[in-house]
Amino acid sequence: MNAGAKLPLTHYDHVKKIRPALWDYLTQEIEHLREIGWQGAVSSVDDINSQVYTPCMTALTQQFFESIAASSGCPLDDVIASTKGTPQFRMLLEALNLDYHALLNFEWGGKKTFYFSNNLTDHLLATEINIDAELVRPPFDSSLFVFCSPSAIDAAYQACQQKPEPNAYRYPLFVFVTSLADRGDLDSGRRIMMNVSHWREKHWVVGLKREVAIRVGWKLDDALRTEWEQLEEGRREGFRASIDGYASPVTDEEFYTDGLALFRLVLNAVLYLGSSDPDVVQRFSGRATALARVQAIRSNVKAKKARQEARKESELDYASVGDSVPPIYVRKGEPQETGPMLSRGTLEYAKRFIVRGHWRNQPCGPDLAERKLTWIKPYYKGPEIADLVNRPYVVS
Repeated sequence: MNAGAKLPLTHYDHVKKIRPALWDYLTQEIEHLREIGWQGAVSSVDDINSQVYTPCMTALTQQFFESIAASSGCPLDDVIASTKGTPQFRMLLEALNLDYHALLNFEWGGKKTFYFSNNLTDHLLATEINIDAELVRPPFDSSLFVFCSPSAIDAAYQACQQKPEPNAYRYPLFVFVTSLADRGDLDSGRRIMMNVSHWREKHWVVGLKREVAIRVGWKLDDALRTEWEQLEEGRREGFRASIDGYASPVTDEEFYTDGLALFRLVLNAVLYLGSSDPDVVQRFSGRATALARVQAIRSNVKAKKARQEARKESELDYASVGDSVPPIYVRKGEPQETGPMLSRGTLEYAKRFIVRGHWRNQPCGPDLAERKLTWIKPYYKGPEIADLVNRPYVVS
């Protein structure tokens, strides 16, 4: 992402457009949260004794049936009978449930949005998770992370056991990150829930849900390997769905194998926001201003084009993250500590390889009593590509 780039349409914008009725119910639910003095994010509507959730799901599924009946010309009763129980309908119910909770928390938490640059994203994907899990503290109870880097798209589709189509890279990846307290009588830690989605134009393509446990004494790698069946009896594992109607639970092991890169990226992004010197710039949506300017355009053709361009930008204000972060650089050699072995005092590498980044929780302050989280960026070792290409070769 270039400095000053506009935030593209997000999951929030898409759902608000295709399911406007959902916001009527969310408005009622938020009023209910205010009335009962609720603090923090909502793990389940059961926890808040919601009187809104069930009517909302009923209304939205009824709209779904009616839209199929209208487009196909089939009687509504026949559509309902033939659609219920199908994989597509089960996926719809899962998507509606995930959206209700994610968007409720997002609205309730102030719609905090972070747009990560491509360079920073690639750095975070190449950063190890060798840090105490307790240090992973999302900046808000609920926030939306936006990634446009092709490497992030690849990581998401790998977690879904799919390959992205060529045009998938034109559209961002969205992750709702929610910080939650432990359930029931578990008071030894907290949870971080990640709801992942990818859209192509107006179509939702893939989605994932994963929760990790944060425990005192755990490393972040332990959190990524969370096995909920061992922590909570009867606890449901994560969820994966795609546009082709495939929807199923996902084992904890799959999230750590296929989904390792994706969820390491998300948790490293949380760490980056809480580190000692993050590059974060607050920006405001220009969508409303751009649409207002359309009124002054006399040409209908130009006004239509300007309106279309304005609507490509999200209505959300956001924080632009990592605009100044450069690409991962190349370090050609390292100081040679053993001296006598090489007269030039440096190592020369015949191949180029990446040295992964990592985190340090460094002592600082008076008597080194304080700590600051410092990010050691990844880098490449070895020659530049041009050096490899131009290297002389002897053919025998």
